[in-house]
Amino acid sequence: MDDVTAGSLYRKWLPIFGVIIVLIAVGSVLYKSYFSTADMPVIKKVQDFTLERMDGKNVKLSDSNGKVRLISFIFLRCPDVCPLTTQHMVDLQNTLKEDGLYGKDIEFISATFDYENDTPEALQKYAKAVQADPSGWQFLRGPDDVMKPILNDFWIGAEKQKDGLYVHTMKTFLLDKNQNIRQIYGMADDMDKEKILREMKKLAKE
Repeated sequence: MDDVTAGSLYRKWLPIFGVIIVLIAVGSVLYKSYFSTADMPVIKKVQDFTLERMDGKNVKLSDSNGKVRLISFIFLRCPDVCPLTTQHMVDLQNTLKEDGLYGKDIEFISATFDYENDTPEALQKYAKAVQADPSGWQFLRGPDDVMKPILNDFWIGAEKQKDGLYVHTMKTFLLDKNQNIRQIYGMADDMDKEKILREMKKLAKE
């Protein structure tokens, strides 16, 4: 092959090789963005706990191991942050149902720290009112001596005020299939639903 032919081939294939390299780089970025969980390292493994469901039966956190869980800590008389957080979770629930992941690969848990007022009947009424599907969403409760170590394990503070309402830490938690906290989000308007949905799906594929 003479120098002219070799040079022509080089000039012909160089742009193609460049495009291939760019596609590989873009593919790598997309994979890390949408499939890899390297950006969600284990923050901590939480202790197992047992709480009462809204049907009056006790359930352990470990009963849902093998599924990804989005956990919120709320109280039903909350006037602002909690109901908006629950509404965002309902939106996520509906999207996950369309994708066939809800209840099967991903579950929600909402645990109340207002044991006196948030009775099983109140939880049932609340879940029905917000259209939370119980096939993949558990509303849980427990007395103060049971809830306190759970709240501490999740770094949640909840102080009852004179009016009976609570001042509390505004965080939600994404747990993987093995009870590990992998992501911590805010509540209400601080919840990025697209990000949460994407990261739940990532963990479901682990």
